[in-house]
Amino acid sequence: MGGCCSVDKMFERSMRREDDDEDEVEEEEEEEEYVDDGHTCEGDYGARVRLKGCSKLVSMFTQQGRKGVNQDAMTVWENFGGVQDAIFCCIFDGHGPIGHKVAAHVRDVLPSKLSAELASPMKFNSSISNDDNGGDEDEHTSISSYKASIIKTFKDMDKELSNNFTTDSFCSGTTAVTILVQRCNGRVFAMEEEPDVYRLWLPDENSPGLAMARAFGDFCLKDFGLIPIPQVSYRKLSKDDEFVVLATDGVWDVLSNKDVIKIVASVKKRSTAAELVVRHAVRAWKCKYPTSKIDDCAVVCLFLDSFTSPTSPKVREVSVDRYVDECSNTDTSNESDETAMGEEAQEWRALEGVTRANSVVKIPRFACNPNDIGSQNRSTEEQGEEGGG
Repeated sequence: MGGCCSVDKMFERSMRREDDDEDEVEEEEEEEEYVDDGHTCEGDYGARVRLKGCSKLVSMFTQQGRKGVNQDAMTVWENFGGVQDAIFCCIFDGHGPIGHKVAAHVRDVLPSKLSAELASPMKFNSSISNDDNGGDEDEHTSISSYKASIIKTFKDMDKELSNNFTTDSFCSGTTAVTILVQRCNGRVFAMEEEPDVYRLWLPDENSPGLAMARAFGDFCLKDFGLIPIPQVSYRKLSKDDEFVVLATDGVWDVLSNKDVIKIVASVKKRSTAAELVVRHAVRAWKCKYPTSKIDDCAVVCLFLDSFTSPTSPKVREVSVDRYVDECSNTDTSNESDETAMGEEAQEWRALEGVTRANSVVKIPRFACNPNDIGSQNRSTEEQGEEGGG
């Protein structure tokens, strides 16, 4: 028992010391907040290289574990490649007998190799930033070239390690997690009434509040983070792939992937599959968000069995009764034009964080004619006088 008591007391004392240390750290952080500690040196193309410490943009810290020498390494390059506001962050985790040396070597060499590879304006500036000269170029091509340069640099780094006789990496190595960021001066935040919908805003104006990061057009935001580059994926079709559904967010805001799969798999006539998905989406809108306007819904169903087999498989019986149960009080018949116009006239509130207007503020392209504004005002005043009379 005595031993247990002494252990408890020692534990309490150690906990006090740890708490004291934590308090000291918090106090130091408050004093050093947004203050550059000066732990930087100059890198290639005028970049500021940091191996530890903190600044207004980054906070770096590492602690040795109990397995021996600390094999972790990290670095941050500000104004990377000579491009203002471009930041390259790397963190490495070495392993093996001399993993710490491998991690430190890659930390010192990799950023230099990548900045040299991306030094060309065609490979770096036009790929990340949109200046006046590069905004109209084929951005998809430049991004592809940019990705290829990164992959090439990593391969060259590994090849350089294999030929480096000062660092024996035969049974030692390191992993790496890196990120390259350029701040485009745009702002991304959600409004209070839509906490789950993040929007893109201009640097100095609360507009237009676009609820997407990729789009054609919207050129007022192209210099501030909006891109037209798609996410491209590849999948080899097999006999288990039956269909693909393309739909707008009016569907995905209220139906999950699983919901849509069940609906399409249950149809008896494939010609009605898309319409059935839309009808379920509209029903779900009325059930889940009765005070919100129903978003536009568009669906394309592509059936894949004709690509993989000569005959069409039998339609599987999948129950979708739960949609009817959840919205049993909702009329599923076709609404008349009067009902639709009545819904449009009703007052509606914020979209409860699920659906949203794609753009909050519309920016006019041309200024109005002052004479037109004056005539509109006079017309409005005349209408007011007539109503008052």
